[in-house]
Amino acid sequence: MSYEAGIIRSQIMLFPEAIDDYITACTDFQLYFKYLLVTW
Repeated sequence: MSYEAGIIRSQIMLFPEAIDDYITACTDFQLYFKYLLVTW
């Protein structure tokens, strides 16, 4: 988990323009994960 977070942080530092897309993806993933928890 922390290893993946480190990769993500390095990618954000290398590609600052992708931060908005990353935040959107995280939000979508959280909503999808909550949906899975509710329907499961």
